[in-house]
Amino acid sequence: MKDVSFIGDPQNDDDARMLRILSAAERHFGTPVREVEAPPGPLPSRLLLIFDDRRVIATARPAGEHADIESRLLEALSEVTDRAPRSLGVTDGVLFQSDLGPDRLDGIIGSVPPGREALLAEEAVRALSELHAAAGEIALDEILPPPETGPELAARRLRAVEVLAAHGGTGRFDMEAATAVLAEPGHALVKGDCRPVSATLGPDGRLRWFDFETAVIGQAAADYASLLSDPAWRLPPDRLFAMVAGLVAWEDADFLDHLALHLVVQAAARLRFLESAAQRAGRGASGAEAETAARLSEVGAHAAGQSALTQPLATGFKRAARHHRKRLREAGQRQGPGARSARGGARPPG
Repeated sequence: MKDVSFIGDPQNDDDARMLRILSAAERHFGTPVREVEAPPGPLPSRLLLIFDDRRVIATARPAGEHADIESRLLEALSEVTDRAPRSLGVTDGVLFQSDLGPDRLDGIIGSVPPGREALLAEEAVRALSELHAAAGEIALDEILPPPETGPELAARRLRAVEVLAAHGGTGRFDMEAATAVLAEPGHALVKGDCRPVSATLGPDGRLRWFDFETAVIGQAAADYASLLSDPAWRLPPDRLFAMVAGLVAWEDADFLDHLALHLVVQAAARLRFLESAAQRAGRGASGAEAETAARLSEVGAHAAGQSALTQPLATGFKRAARHHRKRLREAGQRQGPGARSARGGARPPG
């Protein structure tokens, strides 16, 4: 809970942001906010506001235009699916949404047995597939701005695979052909940031996605790659990949090739982040970081093997996985008998 007694007399930047959100909420709904729930630490942009008669998620966006676009997208989606929150309107750049509940997918994954985790993964894939199908029924091009695409952007993203140079290289990976595939514009909703941290499991057992700030029009495979590459999962990468292949109603014959490419790029980008952070700090990876790096490498290795285009990257990813598994064992030995490494570590960029 956050104290709201300071209203009218902010003491710091967090208080000023809180005041902005609360003032917008009370003008928007015409009634005082009774309580505010927020994670510990610096004030996030996303808060749960509790009124006498309702619970509302308030999200302060850096630009009012972003909030307006996100609100319009949520309004359109709510007409065709319940897999996303309902927009309750925008005031002064603060977006108000329906509360989907507190049970976020990332927290649930870490507390369930493998069998239950598999059901959660299936529900996550199914929810994302339904969301994409529903988005196909609305005029996305009238809501979302034109996405930033093209060979230059694709080439910058693909440079992430250079992290494999220290682990056996990239083989005969055709960077030019991969750039052309990644630069294809696509026509689907790409929610962006489809990690488990952005999903909530409702009391009805249905999973719903939130946070559409970065939504664009593009290749739907990018969203599934974001989901599958998150190190919160403990299921084998091949099982997760097979879920997407089996549960998603993909019509594009190249969908699985696109998925493999997006997945290796995202896994490589997150792996590069972890390795660079450890190098800048002048230390070896902690147990948690080594475990996350190994997991990302294993995801990349499996994905690379699913397409002729990405196959040359498989060896580099496999060697990276062995390298980080070795570091994980060494970290465990330094910590002593019985030590367990925490899962997750530093959160790489999505």
